[in-house]
Formats: sequence, C-alpha cells, structure tokens
Amino acid sequence: MPPESRPSAGHSRAESPAEYAFSVLFNGLLAGDYPVGTDLNIERLTREFSLPSAALRVALARMAESGLVQRSGLDYRVAPPWTPRELADLMDARLVIEPEMTALACRRAAPDFLAELTAAHEDLILAAAGERPNAHRFWAADERFHRVIARHCGNRPLGSAYTALGGHVQHFRLYGARGFSDAELAIAEHADILAAMRAGDEPAARSAMCAHVDRVRHHALADRAAARP
Repeated sequence: MPPESRPSAGHSRAESPAEYAFSVLFNGLLAGDYPVGTDLNIERLTREFSLPSAALRVALARMAESGLVQRSGLDYRVAPPWTPRELADLMDARLVIEPEMTALACRRAAPDFLAELTAAHEDLILAAAGERPNAHRFWAADERFHRVIARHCGNRPLGSAYTALGGHVQHFRLYGARGFSDAELAIAEHADILAAMRAGDEPAARSAMCAHVDRVRHHALADRAAARP
C-alpha cells in the first residue's frame, strides 16, 4: 500500500489494534490499493503492517459482516460492489428501520445519549473541515451517529437489524470515490436529527431521519449507476 493511503504509523492509546487494523485496511480499500478479488492473506498483512494476526482477523471479520470482503478459506478476498438491485434493497431496508429506530430513541433521549450523539456530530464536522478532509474519520463519525441511535432505541432486535445491514459501509465505499461533495448536506441533516432529539420531538426526529436516509438512498443509487462499466 502506498504510504500516503495509510494512516499514521502506530495507533493511538484510545484505538485498539483491531480498530487500527480496520482503519488501515479500510483506507486501503478506498484508495484502490486492494482491487476486487485481491487475496487478503493474514500472514502477509501481519508482516506488512506489523500488527497481531488476531487484530487483523477481527478487522477482517467486521469487514465481512458489512460486505466489504468475503471469506476465502482461512483468509479473505475483496468483495465486488453490490449490484444496483442489492443496493436498492439495502437502502429500502434502511428506510424502514431507521426512522422508527430514531423515533424510539427520541422517546428515551437521556442526557448521556444526547452527549454521545453530539460528540459524533462534532466529529463529523471536524472530519470535513480544512483543506484535506479525513474520509475515514468522516465515515466513522457518520456510522457512530447512527449506531448510537440504534444502541439507545430500546429495541434490541431493531438495533441489531440496523447493524446487520452494514449500510454505511456499502454507501461509503461508493461515496469515498466521489469525495466530500455532499458533506455539508450530511452534516446539516444530522444536525436536524440532533435538534429534534434535543427537543424531544418524536415526529420531527422520525421525519428528519427519513429525509436523510432517502437522500442517501438517492445518491448511493446514482453513484452505483455511475460506477457501472
């Protein structure tokens, strides 16, 4: 992997080896360093990044859950992008799950939940700021925002259904190639959701999430169509 596409050497104390391994591999995928079908041999990656094989296995398993890689024997391969039909089904599922999940979380909007949600939104803003926005940090903050809602909605099956979709990873795989052209929109939409949560306005929270996911659906499908040969 070219040095410019890697995160800085070593990981922070707040970041586990598995999280750092995920960051390294994810950035490599976005940078195009691992084309579709590339064999992600764990022994080779261990030598390349000087990371424990256990950390790499955890990172790759997480990627497999989201459809970025596929299991191949004892190792993994880079998965092909989802077909337009698969992506449309995924986004339709998000439109069913996330507005309801958001309404339930709004009903239970305790101070600790609002603090977590605010922190995720602030990270989203910081990641998009400056001359060189941080793509991985932006995606991670976006994903965290939605996962915080899933975790606090009070309905474990609903939250688990959202997590299993892996929708953020699949969208960002496409989004990363386009850059930050809609970062301001995403930030504003998350701000609308956060404001409704703070106000305890359940219908507004549901409506704001529905509008956000619908816009993401439109862009994801347009990106997928543009990416087709």
